[in-house]
Amino acid sequence: MRRIKSWFVVAAVMVAYVVTSCAVDVDESADVTQKRIFNAFIRANGYDQSEMIGDSIYVIERSGNPSGEYPQDSTYAFVRYAARYTSGEYAAYNIDTIAMKEGTYHPSNFYSSFVWPVKMGYISDPLSDILKNMRPGEKTVSLVPPWIVNYNTSYAFASTTSIMFYEIELEKVVPSIEEYQEQILKEFSQKYFGGMDTISKGFYFHKFHEGATEDTLTEGTVLDVWYVGRMLDGSVFDTNIEDSAKKYDLYKPDGTYTPLSVLYYKDDPEKIAEEEGYVLGFCKAFTSGVTWGDKCFVFFDSSLGYGAEGNLNNGAGIPPFYPISFELWIEEND
Repeated sequence: MRRIKSWFVVAAVMVAYVVTSCAVDVDESADVTQKRIFNAFIRANGYDQSEMIGDSIYVIERSGNPSGEYPQDSTYAFVRYAARYTSGEYAAYNIDTIAMKEGTYHPSNFYSSFVWPVKMGYISDPLSDILKNMRPGEKTVSLVPPWIVNYNTSYAFASTTSIMFYEIELEKVVPSIEEYQEQILKEFSQKYFGGMDTISKGFYFHKFHEGATEDTLTEGTVLDVWYVGRMLDGSVFDTNIEDSAKKYDLYKPDGTYTPLSVLYYKDDPEKIAEEEGYVLGFCKAFTSGVTWGDKCFVFFDSSLGYGAEGNLNNGAGIPPFYPISFELWIEEND
Protein backbone atom coordinates (compact mmCIF):
# COMPACT_ATOMS: atom_id res chain seq x y z
CA MET A 1 0.00 0.00 0.00
CA ARG A 2 1.38 3.42 -0.96
CA ARG A 3 2.10 5.48 2.12
CA ILE A 4 0.93 9.08 2.23
CA LYS A 5 4.05 11.17 1.79
CA SER A 6 4.89 13.70 4.52
CA TRP A 7 1.66 15.52 3.81
CA PHE A 8 1.52 17.18 7.20
CA VAL A 9 4.69 19.16 6.47
CA VAL A 10 3.56 20.13 3.01
CA ALA A 11 0.11 20.95 4.32
CA ALA A 12 1.45 23.41 6.85
CA VAL A 13 3.53 25.17 4.23
CA MET A 14 0.69 25.35 1.72
CA VAL A 15 -1.89 26.50 4.23
CA ALA A 16 0.43 29.28 5.41
CA TYR A 17 1.06 30.30 1.80
CA VAL A 18 -2.58 30.29 0.79
CA VAL A 19 -3.76 32.12 3.89
CA THR A 20 -1.12 34.78 3.30
CA SER A 21 -2.03 35.16 -0.37
CA CYS A 22 -5.72 35.29 0.48
CA ALA A 23 -5.18 38.18 2.85
CA VAL A 24 -5.01 40.52 -0.12
CA ASP A 25 -8.48 39.61 -1.33
CA VAL A 26 -10.61 40.72 1.59
CA ASP A 27 -13.84 40.14 -0.35
CA GLU A 28 -13.18 36.43 -0.91
CA SER A 29 -15.85 34.22 0.72
CA ALA A 30 -15.04 31.49 3.22
CA ASP A 31 -16.13 28.82 0.70
CA VAL A 32 -13.78 30.16 -1.95
CA THR A 33 -10.93 30.28 0.58
CA GLN A 34 -11.59 26.66 1.60
CA LYS A 35 -11.46 25.57 -2.04
CA ARG A 36 -8.19 27.46 -2.65
CA ILE A 37 -6.59 25.77 0.36
CA PHE A 38 -7.94 22.36 -0.62
CA ASN A 39 -6.78 22.60 -4.21
CA ALA A 40 -3.33 23.78 -3.10
CA PHE A 41 -3.11 20.83 -0.71
CA ILE A 42 -4.08 18.40 -3.49
CA ARG A 43 -1.46 19.77 -5.89
CA ALA A 44 1.29 20.00 -3.28
CA ASN A 45 0.86 16.34 -2.32
CA GLY A 46 0.43 15.02 -5.86
CA TYR A 47 -3.14 13.86 -5.29
CA ASP A 48 -4.45 15.65 -8.38
CA GLN A 49 -3.86 12.45 -10.39
CA SER A 50 -5.83 10.30 -7.92
CA GLU A 51 -9.18 8.71 -8.61
CA MET A 52 -12.05 11.13 -8.13
CA ILE A 53 -15.61 10.62 -6.97
CA GLY A 54 -17.74 13.49 -8.16
CA ASP A 55 -15.72 16.67 -8.43
CA SER A 56 -14.31 16.95 -4.88
CA ILE A 57 -13.58 13.55 -3.31
CA TYR A 58 -10.17 12.00 -3.99
CA VAL A 59 -9.62 8.27 -3.44
CA ILE A 60 -5.87 8.09 -2.89
CA GLU A 61 -5.51 4.43 -1.88
CA ARG A 62 -7.33 1.16 -2.53
CA SER A 63 -6.41 -2.25 -1.13
CA GLY A 64 -7.90 -5.52 0.05
CA ASN A 65 -9.73 -8.29 -1.77
CA PRO A 66 -13.04 -6.85 -2.93
CA SER A 67 -15.91 -9.14 -3.90
CA GLY A 68 -19.68 -8.98 -4.13
CA GLU A 69 -21.96 -6.09 -4.97
CA TYR A 70 -21.46 -2.37 -4.46
CA PRO A 71 -23.70 -0.79 -1.80
CA GLN A 72 -26.80 0.89 -3.17
CA ASP A 73 -29.02 3.62 -1.74
CA SER A 74 -31.02 2.42 1.28
CA THR A 75 -28.71 -0.51 2.01
CA TYR A 76 -26.71 -0.98 5.22
CA ALA A 77 -22.91 -1.12 5.17
CA PHE A 78 -20.83 -2.62 7.99
CA VAL A 79 -17.61 -0.61 8.23
CA ARG A 80 -14.50 0.00 10.26
CA TYR A 81 -13.21 3.50 9.82
CA ALA A 82 -10.90 6.23 11.00
CA ALA A 83 -11.11 9.97 10.37
CA ARG A 84 -7.98 12.07 10.67
CA TYR A 85 -6.90 15.62 10.01
CA THR A 86 -4.11 16.60 7.65
CA SER A 87 -1.93 17.03 10.72
CA GLY A 88 -2.17 13.27 11.23
CA GLU A 89 -4.25 13.60 14.41
CA TYR A 90 -7.16 11.19 14.61
CA ALA A 91 -10.62 12.64 15.15
CA ALA A 92 -12.53 9.35 15.43
CA TYR A 93 -12.07 5.61 14.86
CA ASN A 94 -13.49 2.20 15.71
CA ILE A 95 -10.33 0.20 14.99
CA ASP A 96 -8.55 -1.46 17.92
CA THR A 97 -5.06 -1.30 16.38
CA ILE A 98 -5.34 2.47 16.03
CA ALA A 99 -6.61 2.76 19.60
CA MET A 100 -3.60 0.78 20.81
CA LYS A 101 -1.22 2.98 18.83
CA GLU A 102 -2.89 6.14 20.13
CA GLY A 103 -2.91 4.87 23.72
CA THR A 104 -6.70 5.05 24.01
CA TYR A 105 -7.50 1.34 23.87
CA HIS A 106 -9.86 -0.02 26.52
CA PRO A 107 -11.23 -3.59 26.46
CA SER A 108 -14.77 -2.41 27.22
CA ASN A 109 -14.86 -0.05 24.21
CA PHE A 110 -16.55 -1.09 20.99
CA TYR A 111 -14.12 -1.98 18.18
CA SER A 112 -16.32 -3.95 15.85
CA SER A 113 -17.91 -2.64 12.67
CA PHE A 114 -20.46 0.18 12.65
CA VAL A 115 -23.62 0.06 10.58
CA TRP A 116 -23.72 2.93 8.08
CA PRO A 117 -27.07 3.33 6.29
CA VAL A 118 -26.31 4.48 2.74
CA LYS A 119 -27.98 7.69 1.53
CA MET A 120 -30.57 7.67 4.32
CA GLY A 121 -29.50 10.78 6.21
CA TYR A 122 -27.50 9.01 8.91
CA ILE A 123 -24.03 9.63 7.46
CA SER A 124 -22.86 12.48 5.26
CA ASP A 125 -23.37 12.17 1.51
CA PRO A 126 -19.60 12.10 0.78
CA LEU A 127 -19.20 9.00 2.96
CA SER A 128 -22.17 7.39 1.22
CA ASP A 129 -20.59 8.22 -2.14
CA ILE A 130 -17.31 6.61 -1.09
CA LEU A 131 -19.15 3.47 0.05
CA LYS A 132 -21.07 3.25 -3.21
CA ASN A 133 -17.71 3.01 -4.98
CA MET A 134 -16.44 0.15 -2.79
CA ARG A 135 -17.12 -3.56 -2.53
CA PRO A 136 -17.01 -5.80 0.55
CA GLY A 137 -13.45 -6.72 1.48
CA GLU A 138 -12.05 -3.47 0.14
CA LYS A 139 -10.20 -0.70 2.01
CA THR A 140 -9.86 2.88 0.84
CA VAL A 141 -8.25 6.10 1.97
CA SER A 142 -10.14 9.12 0.69
CA LEU A 143 -9.66 12.86 0.99
CA VAL A 144 -12.83 14.87 1.62
CA PRO A 145 -13.05 18.69 1.55
CA PRO A 146 -14.97 20.48 4.31
CA TRP A 147 -17.53 22.31 2.19
CA ILE A 148 -19.40 19.14 1.14
CA VAL A 149 -19.71 17.71 4.66
CA ASN A 150 -22.63 19.40 6.34
CA TYR A 151 -23.21 17.51 9.57
CA ASN A 152 -21.70 15.23 12.18
CA THR A 153 -23.56 12.33 13.78
CA SER A 154 -22.91 9.48 16.19
CA TYR A 155 -22.33 7.24 13.17
CA ALA A 156 -19.27 8.90 11.71
CA PHE A 157 -17.18 11.97 12.33
CA ALA A 158 -17.53 14.84 9.84
CA SER A 159 -15.95 18.26 9.71
CA THR A 160 -17.29 21.44 8.12
CA THR A 161 -14.01 23.32 8.61
CA SER A 162 -11.16 20.87 7.99
CA ILE A 163 -9.89 18.68 5.17
CA MET A 164 -10.27 15.08 6.32
CA PHE A 165 -8.75 11.74 5.45
CA TYR A 166 -11.19 8.82 5.81
CA GLU A 167 -9.80 5.31 6.10
CA ILE A 168 -12.71 2.94 5.43
CA GLU A 169 -12.90 -0.85 5.38
CA LEU A 170 -16.17 -2.23 4.01
CA GLU A 171 -16.88 -5.61 5.61
CA LYS A 172 -20.34 -6.45 4.25
CA VAL A 173 -23.57 -4.98 2.96
CA VAL A 174 -27.12 -6.05 3.82
CA PRO A 175 -30.30 -4.84 2.10
CA SER A 176 -32.47 -4.90 5.27
CA ILE A 177 -31.12 -4.38 8.78
CA GLU A 178 -34.35 -5.78 10.26
CA GLU A 179 -34.06 -9.05 8.33
CA TYR A 180 -30.35 -9.23 9.10
CA GLN A 181 -30.93 -8.89 12.84
CA GLU A 182 -33.75 -11.43 12.69
CA GLN A 183 -31.36 -13.95 11.16
CA ILE A 184 -28.56 -13.15 13.63
CA LEU A 185 -30.90 -13.66 16.59
CA LYS A 186 -32.22 -16.91 15.15
CA GLU A 187 -28.67 -18.23 14.72
CA PHE A 188 -27.83 -17.18 18.28
CA SER A 189 -30.90 -19.05 19.53
CA GLN A 190 -29.95 -22.17 17.60
CA LYS A 191 -26.35 -22.09 18.84
CA TYR A 192 -27.02 -21.55 22.55
CA PHE A 193 -30.67 -22.44 23.22
CA GLY A 194 -31.54 -25.30 20.89
CA GLY A 195 -33.43 -23.10 18.47
CA MET A 196 -36.07 -21.80 20.89
CA ASP A 197 -38.61 -19.46 19.31
CA THR A 198 -39.34 -15.82 20.02
CA ILE A 199 -41.76 -14.72 22.71
CA SER A 200 -42.70 -11.77 20.50
CA LYS A 201 -41.23 -10.19 17.39
CA GLY A 202 -37.49 -9.72 17.84
CA PHE A 203 -37.53 -10.87 21.49
CA TYR A 204 -36.23 -14.13 23.00
CA PHE A 205 -36.65 -15.21 26.62
CA HIS A 206 -35.13 -18.14 28.52
CA LYS A 207 -35.47 -18.87 32.25
CA PHE A 208 -32.49 -20.90 33.47
CA HIS A 209 -33.20 -20.93 37.21
CA GLU A 210 -36.45 -21.07 39.16
CA GLY A 211 -36.68 -19.18 42.43
CA ALA A 212 -37.41 -20.89 45.73
CA THR A 213 -40.93 -19.45 45.89
CA GLU A 214 -43.84 -19.77 43.50
CA ASP A 215 -45.52 -16.50 44.36
CA THR A 216 -46.76 -14.52 41.38
CA LEU A 217 -45.86 -10.87 41.16
CA THR A 218 -48.53 -8.32 41.87
CA GLU A 219 -49.07 -4.91 40.29
CA GLY A 220 -46.83 -2.24 41.78
CA THR A 221 -44.33 -4.68 43.29
CA VAL A 222 -40.76 -3.38 43.51
CA LEU A 223 -38.20 -5.90 42.26
CA ASP A 224 -34.52 -5.87 43.16
CA VAL A 225 -32.63 -6.87 40.02
CA TRP A 226 -29.02 -7.72 39.23
CA TYR A 227 -27.92 -7.81 35.61
CA VAL A 228 -25.12 -8.23 33.09
CA GLY A 229 -25.58 -6.68 29.64
CA ARG A 230 -23.75 -8.29 26.72
CA MET A 231 -23.32 -8.00 22.99
CA LEU A 232 -24.14 -11.21 21.16
CA ASP A 233 -20.42 -11.96 20.85
CA GLY A 234 -20.28 -12.21 24.66
CA SER A 235 -18.54 -8.90 25.36
CA VAL A 236 -19.97 -7.15 28.42
CA PHE A 237 -21.03 -3.51 28.13
CA ASP A 238 -22.78 -2.93 31.47
CA THR A 239 -23.44 -4.53 34.86
CA ASN A 240 -24.42 -3.57 38.39
CA ILE A 241 -22.50 -6.50 39.90
CA GLU A 242 -19.20 -5.38 41.38
CA ASP A 243 -17.29 -8.63 40.78
CA SER A 244 -18.48 -8.75 37.17
CA ALA A 245 -17.54 -5.11 36.65
CA LYS A 246 -14.00 -5.87 37.84
CA LYS A 247 -13.78 -9.02 35.74
CA TYR A 248 -14.76 -7.22 32.52
CA ASP A 249 -12.81 -3.99 33.15
CA LEU A 250 -15.96 -1.94 33.74
CA TYR A 251 -15.37 -1.20 37.41
CA LYS A 252 -15.52 2.41 38.57
CA PRO A 253 -14.42 3.19 42.13
CA ASP A 254 -17.20 5.75 42.45
CA GLY A 255 -19.79 3.47 40.83
CA THR A 256 -22.89 2.16 42.62
CA TYR A 257 -23.08 -1.64 42.71
CA THR A 258 -26.49 -2.29 44.16
CA PRO A 259 -29.56 -3.98 42.68
CA LEU A 260 -31.87 -2.00 40.42
CA SER A 261 -35.28 -1.27 41.88
CA VAL A 262 -37.80 -2.03 39.12
CA LEU A 263 -41.48 -1.21 39.54
CA TYR A 264 -43.51 -4.11 38.15
CA TYR A 265 -46.58 -3.66 35.96
CA LYS A 266 -48.33 -6.82 34.83
CA ASP A 267 -48.31 -7.27 31.04
CA ASP A 268 -47.11 -3.70 30.50
CA PRO A 269 -43.38 -3.56 29.72
CA GLU A 270 -43.84 -0.21 27.97
CA LYS A 271 -44.98 1.33 31.23
CA ILE A 272 -42.01 -0.17 33.09
CA ALA A 273 -39.68 1.25 30.43
CA GLU A 274 -41.34 4.66 30.67
CA GLU A 275 -41.23 4.72 34.47
CA GLU A 276 -37.70 3.40 34.88
CA GLY A 277 -35.98 4.72 31.73
CA TYR A 278 -34.66 1.30 30.66
CA VAL A 279 -34.75 -0.16 27.15
CA LEU A 280 -37.92 -2.05 26.28
CA GLY A 281 -36.27 -5.44 25.73
CA PHE A 282 -34.85 -5.32 29.26
CA CYS A 283 -38.29 -4.52 30.68
CA LYS A 284 -40.08 -7.23 28.68
CA ALA A 285 -38.17 -9.81 30.74
CA PHE A 286 -40.24 -8.92 33.81
CA THR A 287 -43.56 -9.55 32.05
CA SER A 288 -42.50 -12.89 30.56
CA GLY A 289 -43.37 -15.06 33.53
CA VAL A 290 -40.73 -14.40 36.18
CA THR A 291 -41.06 -14.21 39.94
CA TRP A 292 -38.90 -13.93 43.08
CA GLY A 293 -35.50 -15.58 42.81
CA ASP A 294 -35.73 -16.32 39.09
CA LYS A 295 -32.76 -16.01 36.78
CA CYS A 296 -33.30 -15.48 33.07
CA PHE A 297 -31.60 -14.55 29.82
CA VAL A 298 -33.13 -12.29 27.19
CA PHE A 299 -31.83 -11.18 23.80
CA PHE A 300 -33.52 -8.91 21.31
CA ASP A 301 -33.14 -6.73 18.25
CA SER A 302 -32.16 -3.08 18.25
CA SER A 303 -35.76 -1.85 17.98
CA LEU A 304 -36.21 -3.06 21.57
CA GLY A 305 -32.75 -1.82 22.59
CA TYR A 306 -30.85 1.31 21.64
CA GLY A 307 -32.33 1.56 18.16
CA ALA A 308 -31.01 3.58 15.26
CA GLU A 309 -29.03 5.97 17.48
CA GLY A 310 -27.21 3.64 19.89
CA ASN A 311 -25.72 5.02 23.08
CA LEU A 312 -22.00 5.21 22.38
CA ASN A 313 -20.03 7.53 24.64
CA ASN A 314 -16.28 7.94 24.05
CA GLY A 315 -16.09 4.52 22.42
CA ALA A 316 -18.05 2.61 25.07
CA GLY A 317 -21.64 1.47 24.82
CA ILE A 318 -23.88 0.20 22.04
CA PRO A 319 -23.59 1.38 18.42
CA PRO A 320 -26.68 1.93 16.24
CA PHE A 321 -28.61 -1.08 14.93
CA TYR A 322 -27.08 -3.70 17.24
CA PRO A 323 -29.00 -6.51 19.02
CA ILE A 324 -28.03 -7.08 22.65
CA SER A 325 -28.70 -9.45 25.57
CA PHE A 326 -29.17 -9.33 29.33
CA GLU A 327 -28.71 -11.90 32.05
CA LEU A 328 -31.05 -11.02 34.94
CA TRP A 329 -31.38 -12.15 38.54
CA ILE A 330 -34.43 -11.17 40.64
CA GLU A 331 -33.69 -11.30 44.35
CA GLU A 332 -35.82 -13.54 46.59
CA ASN A 333 -38.66 -11.89 48.50
CA ASP A 334 -37.46 -12.01 52.11
